[in-house]
Amino acid sequence: MNKIFVISGPSGSGKTSIVKAVKKRFPEIYYSVSATTRKKRKNEKDNKDYIFLSIERFKENIQEGNFLEYARVFNDYYGTLKDPIEKAMNKGKSILIDVDVKGAMNVKKTYPEAAMIFILPPGIDEIKRRLERRKTEKKEIIDLRLKIAKKELEFLPLYNYIILNDDLENAINDMVSIIEFYKK
Repeated sequence: MNKIFVISGPSGSGKTSIVKAVKKRFPEIYYSVSATTRKKRKNEKDNKDYIFLSIERFKENIQEGNFLEYARVFNDYYGTLKDPIEKAMNKGKSILIDVDVKGAMNVKKTYPEAAMIFILPPGIDEIKRRLERRKTEKKEIIDLRLKIAKKELEFLPLYNYIILNDDLENAINDMVSIIEFYKK
């Protein structure tokens, strides 16, 4: 049975670490690589970490209706292209989509049967510590991400599953359990 798993949570919640572990555990699941207009960070690879597009090309895709969802975040665009998801579903694959809460709600409109999973960090102070430890953003951006994180918590009732990430291995095991439940 193919299933769409939508995972979201605030910046610093540990989504990326959980997704990486899930991809290793379930290589048969298609991972939806988001498109973005933001600059590539060192060690990131095009079509693996993100599909890096120019602003012009991103806007063309919007006009052509090629996105399942998209948003402008911190002056950059992010979006989920429809075509790769539809192709994977036609092959009978399950899909893992990592998006923010607004994107998740748009995915749910198209795929109401999707399993909605929210990664909950142990608290705002821990999010701040994790974001500062990354050393990839200025204080103003971290403060903005914390403000957004508080708003994202309002969406918790709209999710099927909430995984508390106060211990990464436990959070990964919780995510694996959810996927295995739907594989039966």
